[in-house]
Amino acid sequence: MIHTKNGLPAWDKPKHCPDREHDWKLVGMSEACLHRKSHAERRSALKNEQSSPHLIQATWTSSIFHLDHDDVNDQSVPSAQTFQTEEKKCKGYIPSYLDKDELCVVCGDKATGYHYRCITCEGCKGFFRRTIQKNLHPSYSCKYEGKCVIDKVTRNQCQECRFKKCIYVGMATDLVLDDSKRLAKRKLIEENREKRRREELQKSIGHKPEPTDEEWELIKTVTEAHVATNAQGSHWKQKRKFLPEDIGQAPIVNAPEGGKVDLEAFSHFTKIITPAITRVVDFAKKLPMFCELPCEDQIILLKGCCMEIMSLRAAVRYDPESETLTLNGEMAVTRGQLKNGGLGVVSDAIFDLGMSLSSFNLDDTEVALLQAVLLMSSDRPGLACVERIEKYQDSFLLAFEHYINYRKHHVTHFWPKLLMKVTDLRMIGACHASRFLHMKVECFYCSWKCLRIRLTDFILIIPTALLGVISFHCLDLFCLFLCCFVLGGTVWG
Repeated sequence: MIHTKNGLPAWDKPKHCPDREHDWKLVGMSEACLHRKSHAERRSALKNEQSSPHLIQATWTSSIFHLDHDDVNDQSVPSAQTFQTEEKKCKGYIPSYLDKDELCVVCGDKATGYHYRCITCEGCKGFFRRTIQKNLHPSYSCKYEGKCVIDKVTRNQCQECRFKKCIYVGMATDLVLDDSKRLAKRKLIEENREKRRREELQKSIGHKPEPTDEEWELIKTVTEAHVATNAQGSHWKQKRKFLPEDIGQAPIVNAPEGGKVDLEAFSHFTKIITPAITRVVDFAKKLPMFCELPCEDQIILLKGCCMEIMSLRAAVRYDPESETLTLNGEMAVTRGQLKNGGLGVVSDAIFDLGMSLSSFNLDDTEVALLQAVLLMSSDRPGLACVERIEKYQDSFLLAFEHYINYRKHHVTHFWPKLLMKVTDLRMIGACHASRFLHMKVECFYCSWKCLRIRLTDFILIIPTALLGVISFHCLDLFCLFLCCFVLGGTVWG
């Protein structure tokens, strides 16, 4: 093998080509200016280097510079059609750090990026990788004593010279990964791509708006109304009292739909139901939008939402450790106690809702806004100001969504998931209403066994526990409460 003065192999054509030493110097000079020169600069450099107009020089330089001429004296510039054809052939992903017409330092084909520390094409990258991974280079041999010229036409004719050219230009063998490392790298690349796709998706959605100054005022009003009417506030766990385990475990009295009611549990529930209803009414009275509505619409809205809001207030006080709900901020009851105390199947729905909401970690503002959305439901039958109420509910919903963007912007799909809970609460209210729209009231202090009372105007706000079994004294008390609702303006005006 013939070597140059610096010990490197003399890359050249087969033996029949003369002046190999001089030709190799010309090739080296051309390769040094390969990366950054335009086509015009390369043609100028080629003219200056034409001291030996041999066929080998013309072949080598024309291959490197993509000049389609047969000898060195043919300096014709490629046509626009030729460039368009070449561009179509080389179409693909090109990194932004490369120049538009960057060429492979090994063969002169169009480069696609830095591969193993050098700017190369995909072909030379793959050839170098396979050679190292499969340890093929010891089996390579050259027919022309290692002096072949490597370009994009001849690169597949001599593997040994091509590999030596790869080493000479600086491709690093230590950067070639084995199968396990390559799979790990590919996995990491896919993870990064997926991460970028998620980030781009979030950017495409755009910036989520946060509450305006007016919405903050509305949020503040609703939150203060809830805090002022929420029994025990955030200290309910410390102040709650557990209903004794033996209470509510022995259903002894027949109730509607064939269920059973434990009278002792029922008596405990009747003590807390009146203040619970009063707090819902007080919450509504503290909302200016509600007070602007006609008295008749106020009554209809309260009849529709009272059970839903009381269920929500109980559900957000679900304790996973003891598996209890705290009613009215003071009485902790189990699922069985609530069911046998008069609520029946509705108790299961409330407990399931509490278990679901426990993972949401709602703050007072979110609970308050949920209550406001339930209160301003424009689909309640009999409303006069439907459009007005719908407008109020839209205001609460928009402020609610913007508050979620501000408070829970990092939680995926938090807002639609929370809205589904409004649907669950509406179903609880509908289930309660359908069970007791036509109610049989048992009186234990008189001889009437089957006294049917239609409480069409008031039954929707009286919890099940009050209607399973009730005395005349209790009935008179709640009839008086109903009269207060009918009188209207003096109650919350």
